[in-house]
Amino acid sequence: GHVKAGYVLKMIDIAAVLPVLRHLGPGFGVVTAGVDRTNFIQPIRRWEIITLTSRLTQIWHTSAEAEVTIDATSFR
Repeated sequence: GHVKAGYVLKMIDIAAVLPVLRHLGPGFGVVTAGVDRTNFIQPIRRWEIITLTSRLTQIWHTSAEAEVTIDATSFR
């Protein structure tokens, strides 16, 4: 009954793109070049509500850095 790590990483990748696209505007292509660190503190159960919070932390000339935080809450 736990969410797979690959699915969580996919959600992190999607959430990290959003603040970068908001900053750049439409018409720019964005790719994930690397992930510095991923800490899995507790497993996420399938019935929990997952909240992803992303923010832009650095902007350079040709790249950007985003931070994503995940919180899981049981609704039971």
